[in-house]
Amino acid sequence: ACSPAAEAQGVHPGIPLAEALARSPQLVLVPPDPVAVDRSWEALLVCLEGIGARPEPLAPGEACFDAAGLRRMYRGIEGVIAATRRAIGWWPGLRIGLGPARFSAQAAARRAGPRKAAYIHGPSELAPITVDLLACRERTARLPGPLRRFGLDTLGELVRLGRGPLGERFGASGVLAHDLACGIDTPLVPREPGSDLRERFDLPESLSGELLDRVLAGQPPLLRRRE
Repeated sequence: ACSPAAEAQGVHPGIPLAEALARSPQLVLVPPDPVAVDRSWEALLVCLEGIGARPEPLAPGEACFDAAGLRRMYRGIEGVIAATRRAIGWWPGLRIGLGPARFSAQAAARRAGPRKAAYIHGPSELAPITVDLLACRERTARLPGPLRRFGLDTLGELVRLGRGPLGERFGASGVLAHDLACGIDTPLVPREPGSDLRERFDLPESLSGELLDRVLAGQPPLLRRRE
């Protein structure tokens, strides 16, 4: 991943390190911190749920939600976008894309700017996008390289080739790639909102070893009353 400032100097995810440093000599490399990423990502999803959205996490840093039910609440799609920015504007490199399906929204997000959302309304707007976008889906992630070797550089060329030939050559992944390039995608699968659960035990000061073991094991303590 890279910041908007690095992107402005021609750096993008996946670029070789030497080339990135050549384009941006002042580039600062930040070591990965998976724990911090998971914590921030969970906080972002909670913020989206706080505005009434039901997000589907796709990967750390990428989520989709259906905005149809929020339009009335926020007086149109622009209001939904504004509410989303207020909720997660702290997320670095925020990009907002809108489309009729998940894949279209992902394509739009990659075209969006830091301050302006992007829209993709139908398959015709997907056509000029390169097949590299297929890497965003696990089942089609390995296809961009072979497709380019066959001379297929854009999603429009993929559609023109046809569903049958792609299925014969790449199996179910090829069929899925054709459907995605046509703007056809599976329904969203929102995550179930979680809730914090806390439990407190008041224990006597002289805590025995057996009683402490039960509490640490998540079992209710057995307190015997003295006769």
